[in-house]
Amino acid sequence: MAEEFKKQVKTIGQHPHYQPAFKSIKMGIAQQHIEMKLKQGGINIEPLTWNFDEPISGHEDELDFHPIVLECTEVYLDNRSFYDHSASQDWMSHYPEIVKPCRSLKPKTFCDIQMRKFGKRHLKVH
Repeated sequence: MAEEFKKQVKTIGQHPHYQPAFKSIKMGIAQQHIEMKLKQGGINIEPLTWNFDEPISGHEDELDFHPIVLECTEVYLDNRSFYDHSASQDWMSHYPEIVKPCRSLKPKTFCDIQMRKFGKRHLKVH
């Protein structure tokens, strides 16, 4: 699945971190604001100076373009099971990391951090 996603992204303007930034630039939003938002997420701002249509090949390392796709599903048999789980200590201890405002722009996600910390067998996605 990650390889399919990688094949679909052919230009820097299609990169998931930079596509919204280039769109914002086209809409007239000040580049300083866009750069600040990317920096908050730990994303390199140098590609914003490159051509939107420049091929991504050869820039994978600079762009941190090594996607990992995880498919995670939790099934709850009823509403009570969901509420019991969401109020549990296990879930609440990770809540602040999940709801951080700039988390969606981070190159390394919560799932990746948990996988490295606990190994694949102990991965929990909420």
